[in-house]
Amino acid sequence: MATISQGFPLLNGRQMPAIGLGSWQSKPGDVEKAVEEAIDAGYRHIDTAWAYQNEAEIGRAVQKKIKDGVVKREDLFIVSKLFGLQAAENSVAAVIKACQDSVQNLGVGALDLYLNHGPFGIPKDPTGKSIWPGMAEGKPQFCNYDHALIWKVCIIIITATLLQAIFSTLITK
Repeated sequence: MATISQGFPLLNGRQMPAIGLGSWQSKPGDVEKAVEEAIDAGYRHIDTAWAYQNEAEIGRAVQKKIKDGVVKREDLFIVSKLFGLQAAENSVAAVIKACQDSVQNLGVGALDLYLNHGPFGIPKDPTGKSIWPGMAEGKPQFCNYDHALIWKVCIIIITATLLQAIFSTLITK
């Protein structure tokens, strides 16, 4: 059984902690306290995504623990994800902006790992009311996107020091 301090080596030489705190479906106001308590308990791997809409709250907790001297930034492993809505734009600028937004929301300078959140895109909601068009009606909408473009852009982003590592979802035909 893995412990909080165990990890997996990445090709870039970094160690990814085996156990991390996930933040999906965390209620606003709860996730900041959860991240603070997780860091106090020894967690160093924090997982979030733009789509969870809690990156800023997580960032506040991380910055507080750094300011309080509990951890240093280099002790943490922060993961975020490119959402299908952002990927569906099939644009170099959109992917770079998505990564920059996550880095800025979290206030961490760079992400340790940036994941492609899914093998499909999500079209923009024409009403602008939802990041998940059709989900409320039980009919989520999906679209294709250029996976190779996304991968190439993420490699460019690594050289710009916004990212430490990337990983793509499993995609099969």
